Amino acid sequence: GELALRVPQSESLHQVQRLLPAPLVLSNEFLPDGNSATTIEQLLPHLPPQTALVINDGPCRYGTPSTV
Repeated sequence: GELALRVPQSESLHQVQRLLPAPLVLSNEFLPDGNSATTIEQLLPHLPPQTALVINDGPCRYGTPSTV
């Protein structure tokens, strides 16, 4: 297996991380067509029901999905 570390340039996420006692786990959600979700509207219908929290910080800086 592999572990990839992402450090988003999002002040909102940095503030949330400062309040948490453990690391924040982020995921890149792929849609049924194999593409990455780039909006919250694309993402929500595909999340499992046990998802506890989704943070929508708006569009990403460059308007494209993240890469590792």
